[in-house]
Amino acid sequence: MRVIGLMSGTSYDAIDAAAADLTLDGDTLVLTPLGMISTAYDDGLRAALAEALPPAGTTLAAVCRLETRIGQAFAGAAVRADRELCGGRAT
Repeated sequence: MRVIGLMSGTSYDAIDAAAADLTLDGDTLVLTPLGMISTAYDDGLRAALAEALPPAGTTLAAVCRLETRIGQAFAGAAVRADRELCGGRAT
């Protein structure tokens, strides 16, 4: 199985994506790394994230908009990782 893992750290500057092949060798799960990439958040999203962090106040509507934009950024990073690291074959 070819998989992609995604994360963004507390610096909220980029999304890191790592890809790997997972196989079974008897009862042992074997992970074979395929590589990693980093996709920067666009300046507008990064600014919106900074504006919503404490000690600033925010609203539930603003959090929902950020959640959508972050999800879209993660989807873009996953598509890029699949194309560049997995040859379009991630599961």
